[in-house]
Amino acid sequence: MNEVGLQVLIQKIRTELRGRGVRGFVRFRRIVSSIRADNETLRAFRGILDFAGLKKMMIELNLIYDDFELRQLWNILDPDSYTVVCTTALRNLVQPALSQRRTSLVKAAFERLDPGRYFASDPCFPLMIMVRTGEVDARDILKYYNASSHPDVLKKRQSKEEIRDELMECMDTNESSGRVSWENFLEYYQALSVCIEDFEIFESILKTTWGLKSLESKRTNVCSKSQLEKLDHVPLKVIEEHPTEKRK
Repeated sequence: MNEVGLQVLIQKIRTELRGRGVRGFVRFRRIVSSIRADNETLRAFRGILDFAGLKKMMIELNLIYDDFELRQLWNILDPDSYTVVCTTALRNLVQPALSQRRTSLVKAAFERLDPGRYFASDPCFPLMIMVRTGEVDARDILKYYNASSHPDVLKKRQSKEEIRDELMECMDTNESSGRVSWENFLEYYQALSVCIEDFEIFESILKTTWGLKSLESKRTNVCSKSQLEKLDHVPLKVIEEHPTEKRK
């Protein structure tokens, strides 16, 4: 298949998923991540797909194309005729990763919810480190997310409740902890990004719904808890909560 034919087929899949909104792309991503090969031997390996598995997945997603188009899609994924492909290749074709600019916007929103805590080293080893958990409380998402300023609400395409329900459903809150991971938070905005190609509109949604004055992610001496554990040779102590977002 030539480059034009490839783009037409991929665009056909994206258009169908766009018609289902953010939920369509989130469901696509989750099914692609969990699907197994139809072959009994390959089924034990997550992330590996054979042609029969691809066909089964497309039926499950209700993206039913004829065998000719499915074979074309397969040939794109398996140009060297290995008979198996990595599901990541399909996911990235249909739902490309966020650009650096868009990722920075999403990080800025997440940091409003996971502001971190400052740690300071011993005076003989001057270092300031901000530690974030990589998770946020679902209640904080509902508290800070302003659905009333979403463009679809302003244009009366959806209600505030519908926007909030979609957000929480797609972010897949952990039932036991009531928390949302950075990965699931990012997953929602990756899906939204495919639906909204215009960067200015995407930026406006992030800025208005999260009430952000600055959309730049803070990058100075930031690490996660797991990274902090690797610094066990550095004597650290907590200085204070993040000054802009102290918890009540």
